[in-house]
Amino acid sequence: DYFESIVRLEANRDFGRMNPHAGEADLLAGGLYLSLGLHAEAGRIFDRLLAGPVAPSVRDRARFYLARIGYQRGYHEDALRNLSLIQQPLVGSLEPERRLLEANVLMSLGRHADAATKLAAWNDTSGWSSYARFNLGVALVRAGQPERGRVFLDQVGMLESLGPALQDAL
Repeated sequence: DYFESIVRLEANRDFGRMNPHAGEADLLAGGLYLSLGLHAEAGRIFDRLLAGPVAPSVRDRARFYLARIGYQRGYHEDALRNLSLIQQPLVGSLEPERRLLEANVLMSLGRHADAATKLAAWNDTSGWSSYARFNLGVALVRAGQPERGRVFLDQVGMLESLGPALQDAL
């Protein structure tokens, strides 16, 4: 329950219980607002968080969430800029998600060959790996390498569900 979590987080902040972990609390609050679809409020929280001194891991996660917001809103250059400012691998499942987001941003900018290069280096078996293979296939097709793209699309069993534009490119 995102709303209840925000209320509890803010109440604990008001009682001074979050002071030692203020950066993490802000990051959590921004993520909760983002989950509720309140992108503007989440963006304000992340921007405020980045304006002050924070731990590098908190700063990098805030940049990731800002990139996700930018991508979802169609601000692809801003998203790519925020992704490029991330200095360390993100914790847990956020790192493969960051790498996939970067490839999606590159494809949205028409940089399909760059996206294919990033996705070709994919070497983990996270839950994001099927998405990475699918996107690699699409990126290769759009970069003018339909036969290579077909291999990856066949691997994930998505060839028959592609739209007509990509099917025609094959």
